[in-house]
Amino acid sequence: MVENFNYKEKISKALTNYDAALCLKENKFYRQSTILLWQTIKDLLFAWLEKNKYEYSSTREAIVIALSSKDLNDYNSDIMLIYLVSTMSEWDESFQINKSQLLDFENKSIQLIRRFQTLLNNY
Repeated sequence: MVENFNYKEKISKALTNYDAALCLKENKFYRQSTILLWQTIKDLLFAWLEKNKYEYSSTREAIVIALSSKDLNDYNSDIMLIYLVSTMSEWDESFQINKSQLLDFENKSIQLIRRFQTLLNNY
C-alpha cells in the first residue's frame, strides 16, 4: 500500500481518468476507453481500501478484499468482468471492442463507480 498517496488524491485521479475514458469513447478508441474505466475503478477501490484501513500490496489483493466485502457483494461479477476485459484490452493489441460492447462495459463501470462514491461518502 502506498502510504503517501491519500485516498482523496486517488478520487481526484479517478475522476480525471473517467473524463479521459469518455473522450476516448467519443473518438472511437473503445479498447483504450475500457482501460481507463478500469483505472478509474481501481483508483476508487484503492481509495476505499485506504479509507477503511485495509492492508494490501497488489491489485490482486485489493480485488480479493473487494470480492470478500459485503459492501460490494452485489458487484462481484461486474468487478471481475471489468478487470478481465480491461486487462485483455491492455495486453492484447488485437483484442477488439465494438461500440455496443463498450456501452455495456461502461454501464457496468458506472454502476460500480457510483457504488464506490456512495461508500466513500458514507464514512
